[in-house]
Amino acid sequence: MLFRSTVGGTLVRGRMDRVAIGFRAGRAVRAEVVDWKTGASSLAGAAFEERIAGYRAQMADYRRALCAMLGLGAEAVTATLAFVDRGELLSIEGPLPG
Repeated sequence: MLFRSTVGGTLVRGRMDRVAIGFRAGRAVRAEVVDWKTGASSLAGAAFEERIAGYRAQMADYRRALCAMLGLGAEAVTATLAFVDRGELLSIEGPLPG
């Protein structure tokens, strides 16, 4: 999903691999963005954490954009990093940094 959204006075744009939106009575009540990642299969420990630090920031931007576009609070918008070559899912939720 290509998007462009103004969040906190800053233009945020990008491409989310997949977005699932939950509706109740015709209104969005939750959302999840899933982003597929490759190239981390040989990373472990600190090297893996260093790699995903940038992804965490990217997912925070995606979550903020979905909050703004759908009128949802941060608690209702989650993100999942799907490391396909590792067979690993990393859930990102909770308060948004900064």
